[in-house]
Amino acid sequence: MNLLMYLSNETLFLAERWLRMHRNEENVSVIVSNSLIALADKLKKTYPNISNIFILPEGINQKDRKVTILREKIIALSINRVVIPLSMKTIDLRFVEATIMPDFKPFYSLFRMFWLLGIREFEVFSLNGTQSFTIPHLLDEFVGIHEGKRCFIVGNGPSLNKIDMSLLKNEITFGQNRCYLGYEKWGFPFTYYCLADRLQVEEYFKEYEDNIPKKSIKFFPFEYLPFLRFENICPFNFLFDFNNFPQFSDSCDKIYLGNTTTYILIQIASVMGCNPIILIGTDHRYQLKEEEKTHVNSEYDLETEEKIIDIYKIASSFQNLGYFDDGKKWFNNVLKKTKDKELIAGAYFHLGEIYYLKGDFKNAENMFKKCLKNLPLHKKASDYLGLMGISFFEDSLEDSKQNVSSTQDRGNDFWVATDATEPTHFDGRYSAGKKRFIRPRPERAERAFECAARWAEAKGVKILNATPGTELTAFPLVSYESLFCK
Repeated sequence: MNLLMYLSNETLFLAERWLRMHRNEENVSVIVSNSLIALADKLKKTYPNISNIFILPEGINQKDRKVTILREKIIALSINRVVIPLSMKTIDLRFVEATIMPDFKPFYSLFRMFWLLGIREFEVFSLNGTQSFTIPHLLDEFVGIHEGKRCFIVGNGPSLNKIDMSLLKNEITFGQNRCYLGYEKWGFPFTYYCLADRLQVEEYFKEYEDNIPKKSIKFFPFEYLPFLRFENICPFNFLFDFNNFPQFSDSCDKIYLGNTTTYILIQIASVMGCNPIILIGTDHRYQLKEEEKTHVNSEYDLETEEKIIDIYKIASSFQNLGYFDDGKKWFNNVLKKTKDKELIAGAYFHLGEIYYLKGDFKNAENMFKKCLKNLPLHKKASDYLGLMGISFFEDSLEDSKQNVSSTQDRGNDFWVATDATEPTHFDGRYSAGKKRFIRPRPERAERAFECAARWAEAKGVKILNATPGTELTAFPLVSYESLFCK
């Protein structure tokens, strides 16, 4: 078997450890940066199983001549597997208690580079052992694949029961979450599938792994590569840039948060060149107990949300410029105005940073703990407390348990089927039993959709909404039936 090994300064110890373990087993080609060629030559003399040394191209551009030449060499040697020695941090799963997984997120660009060189099999080696992954697809493969062709992005709202879904059988379709519940009734699976909601990934992964057809191309955040066990995958680089929310990407190297999987799929469809992009099943409406109907005109409305986020950005700017007193004032202003737990946690975290940098460790500790009480698995707050020699794990974990229980009971952060006063999805099984969902925030999703609408207008792309009775107004409305008139 011919293998490629990645060698870097940071992982030299691990690389040599792997080479010692496989001294007589593998025919290895080493790939290094220019600065490490001498070191690679030295290793080659020590380990006879090293057969070739390749120079790593700078940047990632599959059209670059050097990349093309290197890819051809790798293919000629029948190399389809790369060993990547990595010393990774771990991250806590947000919805699974006391469970961690390797933090793959910072290494997306590294994996993508090898994928562009023709590698599809990845072996990640650490002192904890080896993990193997097959990545048949990345978004790079789909750039312009459906240029100028229409597609349908299917939400899972009850309005799907009002339209003839069989008309979509030969169309380009994108599904999400529990869309598979309709496949038997509709008579076909969707072309593409996406799972990105953290709660759904972490709490119901077995259900999705068991029910999504193997042939479906499955998009999900790259950070969940070590967690999900799907075939035919296409992990993408999912960016959570809350300070600059919302943002839109039509580039294959990143996808932005939009508070709904539909927004992710609009970006993926844009990478593929789809035009028009048509939404169905996007009812944009939930009727839940203990709260007026959730839509953009609720008491905590879009204008209020935008103003608070603007205040948050101003506070962050002051902090970044070193104007700590002004930053404190504006972050405290955020705390007075917002109901959003993520914003509250963020404000407390930044206040903790300010106090920490000013040497006021007592107040810093207090702020970081308040951050963790609102967002128990906020890693940076935990890291700061660790630097201060303070353990908050047991307290925060206990708070997390209490918060999950109490918020589910109160209906503040999570909802279950019994909280709904009207159908929320096209199939009753979607939310049957005690399945949990994060409480929807349509006012935030609306801001993201408006961002997509601005992108579409600038690019000459049509995004249409063919959902009967929809409350989403960001895109032009069109009759579903009219799309199939000859």
